[in-house]
Amino acid sequence: MKILVSSFLACLISSALLAQFNSTEPSLSPDGKTLAFCSDRVANNALFLYDLSSGTTSKLVELTTYESSPSWSKEGGKIIFYAMEKDGGSEMYTVGVSNKELVNLTNGKYPSIGGPVWIEDKVLFSEGSYPTSNIYSMQNLELTGRTQLTDTVGLNYGPDLFEDELVYCVFSRTIKGLHLKNLKSNKTVRITETGERPSFSPDGSMIAFQKRVDGVSQIMVYDRKKEEEIQLTNCSDHCELPEWSIDGKNVYYQAKSDGYFQILKMDSNGKNQQMIIGNGID
Repeated sequence: MKILVSSFLACLISSALLAQFNSTEPSLSPDGKTLAFCSDRVANNALFLYDLSSGTTSKLVELTTYESSPSWSKEGGKIIFYAMEKDGGSEMYTVGVSNKELVNLTNGKYPSIGGPVWIEDKVLFSEGSYPTSNIYSMQNLELTGRTQLTDTVGLNYGPDLFEDELVYCVFSRTIKGLHLKNLKSNKTVRITETGERPSFSPDGSMIAFQKRVDGVSQIMVYDRKKEEEIQLTNCSDHCELPEWSIDGKNVYYQAKSDGYFQILKMDSNGKNQQMIIGNGID
């Protein structure tokens, strides 16, 4: 009898472990009511929607590839994302939030495209591979009309835009960190020595980003007025990909726990951290 009970418990524990999955890359809808995120809770890493008021999750699109970097259109009717293909290339898609209509924007034209961000009527994305990539913008989803925005030596990626100011990450053997470029004057300055995935606060006064601290990624903010970095998290494992709430009072992010990522929310000063989407069955 003891053997049977032990075997039963072992099966339960094994099933619980197998049911765990990652929830990553939170992206907040323009009305602040829905989080788009990526998860491997299905056969392929797919794109999901999470209703913040009801707590319900629904699958938006699942391809046979690896979906990443969801970003909402201005009116909230579509989401742009990119998918990593099995051959190592990538494609950029849009998907309708209501009708789930899927459109491939690239069709193999730019195999090294990545990290799309939809801001107002512009889509920003990086294109290229090591050791050089740059950030481009396009309007009306016409890739033929793309405009190159950066030319810093190295990999230029992870952009965000506030009015006429572009923040992005640079990585090369000699240059790293977050860079800020005024698109009117074309003047570029480096604001941090390290860091990735910058995100402007709604009023543009702060830039949230992730940074390695003692080997672990932490969520930071860069205070533009004081020109200083402030650490918001003190995670034992990686905390990454900050996303501001619509009013700027909160920051959503992904945090690793027991080997899996989950999505949390905290006040903009780092207090009141709380789980939003866990790493187990809902």
